[in-house]
Amino acid sequence: MDWFGLIWLGIVGFIAYWHGAWFWRAHKTGTATVYFRYEVRRNEKPFEFRMIQLGRIAGLVVAITMLVFGFQFFRGI
Repeated sequence: MDWFGLIWLGIVGFIAYWHGAWFWRAHKTGTATVYFRYEVRRNEKPFEFRMIQLGRIAGLVVAITMLVFGFQFFRGI
């Protein structure tokens, strides 16, 4: 067992979870939070809101892809 790989997969899984949670929360409430401090509302700034949401989707896709490749690596050992 490679502890670095397991910890790395745990961190990537945590990042994937938070990207999905932030996306879902903003989708439901209409308010996206950036840098844990700034809020962008769908009604006030629709373009910025959509760009934040697209970034969250892209981050989720990248993190899931990293998880899949990481699990394939461990399965191949």
